[in-house]
Amino acid sequence: MKNILVISQNFWPEKFLVNEFCDELKKKNYRITILTGKSGYYLSNSELKKKRKSCKKYKYHQAFTLDRGNSYIRLIFNYLSFVISGIILIFFNSYKKKFDYVIVYATSPMTQVIVGYFAKIIFNVKFIIWVQDLWPNILESFFYKKTKSDF
Repeated sequence: MKNILVISQNFWPEKFLVNEFCDELKKKNYRITILTGKSGYYLSNSELKKKRKSCKKYKYHQAFTLDRGNSYIRLIFNYLSFVISGIILIFFNSYKKKFDYVIVYATSPMTQVIVGYFAKIIFNVKFIIWVQDLWPNILESFFYKKTKSDF
């Protein structure tokens, strides 16, 4: 039986395509471990942990993430905190588990890929990136400053 580490900053019980993807892999007898963050959208962190503990389908590692908040700065720190704490979790758990594949569910911005690449190096395994939400103009929307001539 193959062991797969799936890295996704957001996962069940929040609704993302990666949830269904992991269910399909599970049906095909893959052993799935999820590295995810705390809730960023609909649930409080305590509700999320309670639901994940009740779900015995997967083994979860929940990385520390700062709340998303209502500003770009908070959002950036949310993404960065997942990267840093995800790398720390992988580093300190690398001796416990051996994986055959690392799959990253990469929504925009693709910061989760950094965590996945680190896992690929640590576990020396095949690395798959599932790009889900790539918008080429994302950097422009963050850093572009309007001038009077733009109106």
